[in-house]
Amino acid sequence: MGQAKNAMMEEEEKQSMAISIAVRAGVLEYCERHSNHYNPGNDPTPAYKLGNSLMTSGEVGNFDNSRDMTDHVKEVVESAADECYACSDIRDDD
Repeated sequence: MGQAKNAMMEEEEKQSMAISIAVRAGVLEYCERHSNHYNPGNDPTPAYKLGNSLMTSGEVGNFDNSRDMTDHVKEVVESAADECYACSDIRDDD
């Protein structure tokens, strides 16, 4: 496997873990019906705290350091839609 592909896979793992941390902390919400996450406007601070706790306990090792983790959590929280796009489309079509 090439270096670029390795780097891409590592980045995808970090993104996935950041989403998982944010969902677990209650910052992002997960739509069971449409299998996507969204941010209804929640403060990301609980996700930062949970992520740091998980890193300290060794449960999360994907990130280079705490800053790397918080940067990824911030990115996924800020880039998430404010509601489930599929639910929104269904509601708007009615």
